Amino acid sequence: WLFAAVARSRLTRSTMGRRTLRQLAAVLIVAIALSGMLQDLDFAVPRAARQNVPSAAFAGLLGPSRFAPGRGSGTAAAAAVVMADHSGAVLAFFNNLRITSALMTGVSFGGLFAPPAVKDGEANKLARALRSVYTALMALALIHSMMVIFVCTIATTRITLGDLATNGSSVADVFMGPLLFETASCRAFFLTALPSFIIAGALKVCATIYGQDALSRGEKFFGYAVVSQISHAAMGIIAYANNALSGTFGNLAILYVRVVGMWLAKFHPFSGPFGFFQSASYLAFVTCIVMGTLSFIQQKK
Repeated sequence: WLFAAVARSRLTRSTMGRRTLRQLAAVLIVAIALSGMLQDLDFAVPRAARQNVPSAAFAGLLGPSRFAPGRGSGTAAAAAVVMADHSGAVLAFFNNLRITSALMTGVSFGGLFAPPAVKDGEANKLARALRSVYTALMALALIHSMMVIFVCTIATTRITLGDLATNGSSVADVFMGPLLFETASCRAFFLTALPSFIIAGALKVCATIYGQDALSRGEKFFGYAVVSQISHAAMGIIAYANNALSGTFGNLAILYVRVVGMWLAKFHPFSGPFGFFQSASYLAFVTCIVMGTLSFIQQKK
């Protein structure tokens, strides 16, 4: 349906548009054909971590003394590692994220239906563009916050029922081992929702400034100061997140890409009808972004 709708659009009138449609169709076919193979892929999970046996990659987390040479055979070294139950710390981690995300979900839901008031007209074209971006960012904050609530709720329930293992030599070993999917998903979604919400607030102030012709020059400067402070907070959050993730996932962008790959690999089109619709919806999202970008570029030309 998506490609049929695009085929009737203005993109098919140009050679570049038709070539782009053929390439996207080929990518879609190849992605569906290879999606079943993604189920067995590993995204930064060492085999030793999945088996709750610490490897050299976790030497910095567990302490160098446990990995010092001359300790004996591999079996003796593995036996020397104390395996403890870290369910309390794990549950506290997911509950803290769930509570914070629940608050953000409520605020984002209200902000999504309260966009900045902008008058129509050619003079307010920039303000209307800012309002559109504000709505998109607020929707992203709402969706990702709800995903954090969902994953945290399911994870805590499964941990309580004993479906997820929480035994390991350290809390980091548990998070990077049997709970990698849940941990990475919650961190990626939460760290995406929070800056999106803050940047949306800055855009709302900008749209209000541009949409109000009666504001004096001093009032506009005060508004710009507020925007600068909000942007400073959002960029600081992203910088701190990248620094905190540098030792495990690299940065926030890499973490998010890995999490998307995990979801597409775990719930691929051949895993069931909802896995099919989940993959198809994401491919539709990517396709719409590409088509919208191409349409915007063609309009500018």
